Amino acid sequence: YVVATTSHDGSTSTKLFLTTVRVICRNTLQMGIRQAKSNGELAAIKHTRMSHDRLAMARTQLVNAGYTISTLKNQLQALSTRQLDRNSVASILDRLFPMPKAKTEGADAASTRTENKRAMFLELFEINDGNGGFDLVKGTAYNAYNAFTEYTDHFAVAKQTAQKDGMSVDEIRAENSFFGAGAIAKGNALEIILEATK
Repeated sequence: YVVATTSHDGSTSTKLFLTTVRVICRNTLQMGIRQAKSNGELAAIKHTRMSHDRLAMARTQLVNAGYTISTLKNQLQALSTRQLDRNSVASILDRLFPMPKAKTEGADAASTRTENKRAMFLELFEINDGNGGFDLVKGTAYNAYNAFTEYTDHFAVAKQTAQKDGMSVDEIRAENSFFGAGAIAKGNALEIILEATK
């Protein structure tokens, strides 16, 4: 979505940004602003004499972000045409969830955690989003990316920290998925899967 917001009285800056958040209220507006800030895609223009020039620059940035969205669309479409064999899946798995070095302290526990992550990923890959009408992508690189995204968003451990005190597990997962380590991991996974399936 393209979002533009202003105070109309000059009390706050005009903000322009792209977001995956559908803004329907103040809470979702704040979510969209946080997402755009974390991605470096928020244009905030103060009400000054130069604001028209800054709005023109922001428009250019939004157009460029549109190209980014188009690029993602093309990448996902390409992944949906790439069938994976066992070796490809194993290679992707090794890069997404590398096994810890055996000689390090705590390697047994880390190894068990990694094996559990790998097993969950493979299960999600196999069931292909519950086969809810997605048979066309079953066994593809897109399916592998979808499995990783589902794992990250719904099954990865949600760590309670002092900074997240008072947040529910679902809130922690959502924040992680949109703005935290989960968002970074999904970006990295997309690059890994694209590279592994050229």
